[in-house]
Amino acid sequence: MTLGTLLVPVDFSLLRELSIGEWVAGETVETEAGLVTTETLVYAGRTIAKRESEPQGEAALAVIANAITSGQLFPGLAQELSTRMVHWKLYLELGLGQQKSSETEELSLWLQSRLDELGVESFDDLELIDTKDFAFEGIPEWEYADFAAKYPLVIQLSGLTLTVEYFGKGKLVEVSHHSGSRKDDPKRKELPAWSGWRVKYRKASRVLDLR
Repeated sequence: MTLGTLLVPVDFSLLRELSIGEWVAGETVETEAGLVTTETLVYAGRTIAKRESEPQGEAALAVIANAITSGQLFPGLAQELSTRMVHWKLYLELGLGQQKSSETEELSLWLQSRLDELGVESFDDLELIDTKDFAFEGIPEWEYADFAAKYPLVIQLSGLTLTVEYFGKGKLVEVSHHSGSRKDDPKRKELPAWSGWRVKYRKASRVLDLR
């Protein structure tokens, strides 16, 4: 082998055929044929080739989980799960469950784990499951409705929509302005009883104690 031989240009297609380099997953986009992931073959810091394929395996689970989270798949499911997860965290903070930790898994990661448990490996497998397969095992079903009613996450008043965040360990409720044409601040008597809790109202940078 001579120096001249070493300097002979190599066709990138040959490197691809020899499986030299590493395929790196890129952006996943929705096309008329469905969701596809663009992958690039990278060698020595250079892009040798590109290809498009249907997400498979872990890549598919991540894409499917994101599609559920954004509402593209199973509309409404992500909101339902998020609500139940928030309530479960509060339930634990109030010492109502046997589990000690109140840390809950991120929704996207929880969905990926659940999809894996269901044996989903590609989008084709979604035909075999439905929303009932994504039941979140948190607050027992027989007491969930009462708990959710006692600790709502959204409150609708006349001309005013409020979001609610609970800090169970400090027994603090923070009610925040979300939308609406009403100019007046909400009155404490318009809100749930929340006996034993301190209640604050936030609108932009302004924070008030509601008594």
